[in-house]
Amino acid sequence: MKYHKEHNTNPFDKSEVLIPIGIFNKISELSKTSLKVYKYIRTRAFKENGILYFDIKDAKDYCGFKENKSIYNAMSELINSDILAGRKDANEYYFNPKYIKNEKETL
Repeated sequence: MKYHKEHNTNPFDKSEVLIPIGIFNKISELSKTSLKVYKYIRTRAFKENGILYFDIKDAKDYCGFKENKSIYNAMSELINSDILAGRKDANEYYFNPKYIKNEKETL
């Protein structure tokens, strides 16, 4: 390839796989709507001690959705995929640390 950088040694020699194939498969099977909400959760939502505090209005604005139904469908899919689990409070969820870190992430 004409425009790629050439290396004399392997730049990935000390790298490790960060995303196991099982997790990659589950994430890649999510709908576009759920992927948008998943991205919102990882980058913007408040999380503490394994609990996600979900702000539906902020999520709707961030994801560009006009209807709450899109959020509800996405959250349902994330719950059915064992990425989230419901709590008594409708705006709180347990999150699976295999898929979501406790702190906000940057892109």
